[in-house]
Amino acid sequence: MIETTIDLDRHLAVKQMVHYLNLQQTARTIGDHHEYRRTTDIIDQLTTEHGMSVLHDAYGGCRE
Repeated sequence: MIETTIDLDRHLAVKQMVHYLNLQQTARTIGDHHEYRRTTDIIDQLTTEHGMSVLHDAYGGCRE
């Protein structure tokens, strides 16, 4: 449940991370090196800004 602005920020970060992890997987599958690198850079930026726990939580969301 989202109770604070910090919770909302984290929730949205996880959703963004899931989105970019899925895009990265698609780029890997079709062999689009430019898109793969672009998504890797964005994932790195999100991880730097929000921490490894967001990345960990997003990996759980990718399997759903």
